[in-house]
Amino acid sequence: MDKSDILTNNFFVEYDEERRHLCVYTVNNGVKADVPIRLRMDSLLEKGKEHAAQWFGESIFLLIPSLRRELYDLDKEEL
Repeated sequence: MDKSDILTNNFFVEYDEERRHLCVYTVNNGVKADVPIRLRMDSLLEKGKEHAAQWFGESIFLLIPSLRRELYDLDKEEL
C-alpha cells in the first residue's frame, strides 16, 4: 500500500455500534476506501475522554498531508 492511498484531506467517519469501533475511511478522488482505520471503543475509554479526543484528533492530523508537514515536520522531502 502506498502512502498516497492513506494520506488525504477527506474522510468519512462512522461508529460501528455492533463491533464498538470508530471507523475512519479515507476518501481519495471521491472514492471511499474499502477498509477503514478502526479505533476500538475500549481503547478510547482506557484513555479517558479528554485524552481520547486528543488522540483521535492527532490521528486525523497525521493523515492530512499538509498537517503532517506543518505540525509534525514529517514528509518534507516529498515537496
